[in-house]
Amino acid sequence: MTSDLILAVDGGGSGCRARLVNGTGVLAEVTGGPANLMAGDGRAPFEAVLAVARDALATAGKAPAALADCRAVLGLAGATPDARSRFFAFAPPFAETCIVSDGYAALLGAFGGEDGGIVIQGTGAAAAVLVEGRLTEIGGWGFALDDFGSGADIGRRALRAALRAHDEPGAPPPFAAAVLKAAGASPQTVMDWAQGAAPRDFAQLAPRVFDAAEHGTPEAEAILARAAEETARLVRLCAAHGAERVAVLGSVGRRIAPMLHADTAALLVEPAGDAMNGAVIALRQGLGHCA
Repeated sequence: MTSDLILAVDGGGSGCRARLVNGTGVLAEVTGGPANLMAGDGRAPFEAVLAVARDALATAGKAPAALADCRAVLGLAGATPDARSRFFAFAPPFAETCIVSDGYAALLGAFGGEDGGIVIQGTGAAAAVLVEGRLTEIGGWGFALDDFGSGADIGRRALRAALRAHDEPGAPPPFAAAVLKAAGASPQTVMDWAQGAAPRDFAQLAPRVFDAAEHGTPEAEAILARAAEETARLVRLCAAHGAERVAVLGSVGRRIAPMLHADTAALLVEPAGDAMNGAVIALRQGLGHCA
């Protein structure tokens, strides 16, 4: 008898979530470490997926051997052709493994597989539109070239602002001092830290920026205003590609959305589901790259 177990994973630069379902409903939901397929040689995201898969099975009261009974559908950041090939080369132990981009999974989940657009602002930033079955992916070019308005971008801008404030005569203002302390205390140690920091490390500074803005700190308000401009740009691009409704997703996106101007906000809707819902839709509709 073929198993009806489906493991849906939503993975990005800061962490991943997994949901184990069968024909009757949700059996387990767990969280795990980063699962961006572009990380290193691909071993780390592969291990992260296996870890949440095992945790989901254990939470559902199933033996580890049940991995071989699962149809796994993975909505992962960095799902380029080369990155997918590296993942499959590690021989995932599932009955079937399908990979789609995290954006595509989120888009399918947000509108139940129907037309619409999404803007994701989490550790990174990207957008996607589905119109009459045609997928258009927007942005998502990575931290070195893009990700404007994301948590990583907000953290990097906060550090830049703090370093510039340090160059001014006198003691730096409290916001600048707090940001520098969070990343290494002195400009010299911050430089060393930044050389080896990943996008998720920069993104960990973003909550400080939101907190400071809520307390009326002008430097923080300016950084978030820039992030709102970048988010609005992606919303407008979704509309330009044919989306009549747009959902803004992600830990940063949810906090930025209320800052958008009325003309942009008029396009926004609440998502019907999440990326794990979308991953299951992708599997059942035969979408994605499978092995």
